Amino acid sequence: MNARLQPAPMLMMAADALTIIALKDHRSRSPATNFRHTAGLDIVIDVLPKSPAVDVSNEVATLCIYYGMEDMIRHRQFQECTFACELDNVEVAVVNIWNESSTPEAVKEPSMTKTTNLTQSLLNDLRPHFRYLDRGADISIYVTFVTVMYSIMAFSSFRGADVVPSCHTDPGPAWEASIIFPGDGPRRRRPPFFEYRYAIDTLNLALHYMLGNARFAELGLYVSVDGEYLGRALLFKGKPWPSAPLLPSIPMASA
Repeated sequence: MNARLQPAPMLMMAADALTIIALKDHRSRSPATNFRHTAGLDIVIDVLPKSPAVDVSNEVATLCIYYGMEDMIRHRQFQECTFACELDNVEVAVVNIWNESSTPEAVKEPSMTKTTNLTQSLLNDLRPHFRYLDRGADISIYVTFVTVMYSIMAFSSFRGADVVPSCHTDPGPAWEASIIFPGDGPRRRRPPFFEYRYAIDTLNLALHYMLGNARFAELGLYVSVDGEYLGRALLFKGKPWPSAPLLPSIPMASA
């Protein structure tokens, strides 16, 4: 029987791995990668090409991680597993999720790439801030992770330096939450701009923020780069306009 995994650290590790890949060029390819935390977590995620290939499309890897995790959450099957990644009915890669402390040493994969502790931004100039909505509705941890990871996956298909327009992301009718990007940030004639790479990193850090506060609920996300406020987003319970609540005011840097 496959070893059971603790849902929260497993979901956070998957979101971190998804974010690292999503910040790459989705048209490029990456070698076999082993994601693990330096923060002492035992969860390991492998993204491995199917032999004889020696690398994996970043686009395929993001799709496989997201839809594999969505299926795991939907069925509440939090255990060691392998997802097969298929393209045109041909298996091109596999994603393994396993617990390092419960797997015999003889069958462990060699470490290829280690993550850092992703409670900090992957982009050095990014300084996001978060604020729970006043009287905001609680959202389950599972709905929150699916909604945010869906947004990260969706944004990964754009160039990281492209500007995020007014838009929303919605993972589908089974998940009662959405994220709105109102596009009401200051008009700028020179960088920095509210780019997809900043949105992706901020979305993942929002999960760390909520997990650290042990509360998953409606949340305002505010993006600043090099001290310049660029834009905001709203995670809320429900579906897009006109049901979205108003965003709270922009917090100060100390918030």
